[in-house]
This record gives sequence, structure tokens and C-alpha cells, in this order.
Amino acid sequence: MCCRLQRYGTFGRLKQAALRKVAQAAVASSGAALPEALRTSFAQLDKANTGRIPVTEILAELQGGHFQLTPEEAEQLMAQVDADSDGEVDWEEWVAVMSDWRTLKDTHEWDAFVEEAFKTLDRNADDALDASDLEVLLCGEEGCAAPAEVDSALREVDADHDGSVSLDEFKELLAEHNSDLMLFDSRVVEEGGKGGRR
Repeated sequence: MCCRLQRYGTFGRLKQAALRKVAQAAVASSGAALPEALRTSFAQLDKANTGRIPVTEILAELQGGHFQLTPEEAEQLMAQVDADSDGEVDWEEWVAVMSDWRTLKDTHEWDAFVEEAFKTLDRNADDALDASDLEVLLCGEEGCAAPAEVDSALREVDADHDGSVSLDEFKELLAEHNSDLMLFDSRVVEEGGKGGRR
């Protein structure tokens, strides 16, 4: 868990938001491509069976003796997961953070998920995401408090500098998240009380 949280935290805000949209598409497709282990881990933390995990449950798991994390480190990791800051993590947020995206990318459903995510973001159906589309993706319908957020996101992904994001550019953004989990310290407390990699 800790490694996946750390890896997700290294992604830029735009990539995180895009992965949440792909997760929505995967879930909406009946979730057949999603591994059972992902559902099991979610169900174990969703003790009230509401379809949402209180952030406090995940923090308790991170700080319950299984991982070597300071309270500050655990809070920083959770800030990445609870994207809408509502104090709960829903199934789609969990899928976005905890999925093995490299494995999912190798499935025959991957392109369909990405295309569906792109289509839901392309509000005027012109086959491109403009600044207003990115603003909704990043900040919701109320818009971003700092317009520079949208400009920065557009620069990150607009490879041909035409002022919008094509489907190919969107796919490229999502193709660049294949960091190996072994690069991250798992912080697992091993027998004898020492943390280590896994």
C-alpha cells in the first residue's frame, strides 16, 4: 500500500486527475479488468460497507504498526488520495491510487478506458481538451483559484504547442506513469521492528 501511495504522489496533479478519470471508465465498464485483490483491500477498509473509506481508516492502517511512517508522512500520502478533500476515499479514487497501471495498460481494455475518459472531458466534442476542459478536470466546475494551474498543466502535456490536448497527447501523459514500485521504500515493519523494501 505504502509504495503505491508514494508512487501516486510523484505524479503531477494533471496526471493524477487523468488517472482518476480512467479509473472511472474502468469501474463503469463493470470493472472486469480490475484485480480481485483491489476489491478485497478496499472492502477490508470499508468496514461500514458504504462504498467509501474514511481517511481515518487508511491513516490507522498506515500508522497501525505495519509501516514506519511519521504522522506527517502519513498525512502527506493521504492528501494525494483524498482528491476532493471530503475526508473519504471512494472506489474510483482507490482504483486510481492503488491500481497496477502497468498491468492494466497491457490489457485489451486500456485504449477503451483512456478514450472514454478523454471523451467525458471533451465537453464540446471537438476531439481536443482546451484550457476550460483542463480547468474542470483539475478544479471542478467552480474553476481554479489560480489560473496559472491550468497554464502549467497545458504546458505539461501540449507537446505540439497548439493550445489544446489531443487524444494522442492525453495517451502519452498516461503512458508515462510506469515507475517501478521497487524504487519506493515500502516502509513495511519487518519482524524485529525494522522497516525495509519489498
